Amino acid sequence: MTNVRAFVSDSGVEEGMTVMDFIGMCLLAPIVAFGYDTANSAMLWGENTFRGYYVVANALGWTSVKPMVFQDFVPCPVPINVATAMSPYFKDFGYVGVFIFSIIVGFVTGATYKLAQSGQNIMKMLYAYFLITLALQFFDA
Repeated sequence: MTNVRAFVSDSGVEEGMTVMDFIGMCLLAPIVAFGYDTANSAMLWGENTFRGYYVVANALGWTSVKPMVFQDFVPCPVPINVATAMSPYFKDFGYVGVFIFSIIVGFVTGATYKLAQSGQNIMKMLYAYFLITLALQFFDA
């Protein structure tokens, strides 16, 4: 149980990963993977941010654009394709997109929290959903 998974390093030597190594990689790798992203690298306007729209539009035949299912893998120290939740905004709109969408997400989450505090049940449920998203925002597969 001490070795989670064996992998071959760059030197060609098979190495093991302890549970703590695995947990550390899972917690820190998304930040490192985000460093590999390139600002404004999207081929289409908002293709990562509005990926859901492009998937539905493609399924309905409105567009021939088919978005990628998975992100590219980056070495970290093993290949990983998980970045932060800011990655789509950064790829589509650069630093300005990260800034603007952070404000939008913060405003919506804050307003939902205030309405949930007032006792509205639907807002409590919506905020519970947002809370999970907030907790996992450093992981975006």
